[in-house]
Amino acid sequence: MRLVPARLQSLLRRPLSERLRWRLVQAALLVTGITLLVVSSAFLLLGAWGETPRPSAAAGEAESVDEPSSAGLLAPPSRETLDVGPALAKLDANALFGGLVQFAFALRPTATPTPAPTPAPVVVVLEQPAPQPQAPAPASEPSSPPAPSAPDCPTASMSGFAQALFDAINSERVQAGLPALAVHGCVVYVGQLRSEDMASRNYFSHTSPEGTTAFSLLDQYGVPYGWAGENLARNNYPDDQSVGVAIRDLMASQGHRDNILSANYTHLGVGAAVDGVGMKYFTMVFIGPP
Repeated sequence: MRLVPARLQSLLRRPLSERLRWRLVQAALLVTGITLLVVSSAFLLLGAWGETPRPSAAAGEAESVDEPSSAGLLAPPSRETLDVGPALAKLDANALFGGLVQFAFALRPTATPTPAPTPAPVVVVLEQPAPQPQAPAPASEPSSPPAPSAPDCPTASMSGFAQALFDAINSERVQAGLPALAVHGCVVYVGQLRSEDMASRNYFSHTSPEGTTAFSLLDQYGVPYGWAGENLARNNYPDDQSVGVAIRDLMASQGHRDNILSANYTHLGVGAAVDGVGMKYFTMVFIGPP
């Protein structure tokens, strides 16, 4: 018996519906092959009929010409008919089975290629700004106002993403004819606390799970202010694009744009943090004088 071709073995690992169709085709081929082999064997056994000579009529006797009635009966097989048996005996059963297998492969369903999944879009999220006006806008503001005194507040400096976003915000203000915002070390510290807390605990909101906000932190550390606002942004763009995408989308959102271009603010602190999967969190805290 011939071994099953390797391609047949691979079909056994296909989904159930395809394997069922193949089983049906395989069964049909097996029945066909068995039928051909039985017919061939039958002709082999009957082939001797064609070799048996008919008895000669005795001298002086006429051959019997009695023939069975043809009504409803078949005539006895002739030698020409019986010679088909030896011809069929010469068939190669293995070659026949191989041909039937090739035919079955030609009929097997072609698998439809599964389209490649579409990559998930890059995340760009902006949290609604949270301004907290406390007093009317000042009539005029100095170009470099002194930082409000906050002796009980730790200070921090900006670098990397935070410094780049701080510079981008001031660039937008200067283009709009507004003075650049000054750095306030304690406000930078508050912004950094907010960004690191969101990145480490996987939330994105102006209010922490415990209810802490940038404004409650300013109050906690004794930072005096008359105007305050907070912008939040996050995205997972490549490092060289992240700040550019953030400022682009901040300026495209009216509430965030209003905070950036507000004449009420004099100081700004930006905090930035990156979580374990590359999401960058930006916190911008604006304050104005009392």
